[in-house]
Amino acid sequence: MSDFPCPLLLGHRGAAGEAPENTWPAFEKARESGAHGFEIDVLLTRDRIPVCAHDLTLHRIAGGHGAIQSMNFAELSRLDAGSHFHARFAGERIPVLAEVLDRFGGQMILDIEIKGLNPLNEGIEEVVLKLVRERGLLDRVIISSFNPLMLRRVKILEPGVRTGSNYIADRIRELRRVWFAPLLKPYSKHPQPGQVDGEYMRRQQKRGIKVIPWGVNEPEEIKRLLELKVDGIISDFPGRLVELARAREA
Repeated sequence: MSDFPCPLLLGHRGAAGEAPENTWPAFEKARESGAHGFEIDVLLTRDRIPVCAHDLTLHRIAGGHGAIQSMNFAELSRLDAGSHFHARFAGERIPVLAEVLDRFGGQMILDIEIKGLNPLNEGIEEVVLKLVRERGLLDRVIISSFNPLMLRRVKILEPGVRTGSNYIADRIRELRRVWFAPLLKPYSKHPQPGQVDGEYMRRQQKRGIKVIPWGVNEPEEIKRLLELKVDGIISDFPGRLVELARAREA
């Protein structure tokens, strides 16, 4: 399996600072920016269709309507997921993962963050891996999650796939991660930018783990992380990220 470009430049939720997150315009913005790919969030609907959405409920992106996992895709597909960002995106729909893989999987690297209500097992790992396998994209994706149990199941189902361990500065989550650390050796860790310094980079490099911070939006923070030689960056503004990375290489 060939390695990804370094630094790997990814849009966050497509290009969440420039278009409604996890929608077709956001994905197109990421492609137009020249980024290597983008991160997307995936949940299962009640009828087990993987869709691209970050929150467990629709309150923020579609003005209510309850939990995504309590709805069938037919219900979900009628909702407006664009107006919350700007009126010009009115009528944008929540995409299904299969169509995103079909349109972008052959040309861009996708960080697929899997989510769910149940910390034990809803089966999203099997469903997502099946779609990726069917399209021959196992070497074009990172399967990431904040849930170490999900990542463990992904590696059991598909040992060769790249996994990414997402995390934030949260004491409880960090304790849980320590418990499961012996079971996990992810391809990459995805911390928040403030958690990354020279010592952090040295620790991860010693372990052979890539460092790909997420939510990196401010120009000075992007420059700082590039100077630290992180392995990738995930930004809401992939155009800005690409511009700064290219300027550094010039």
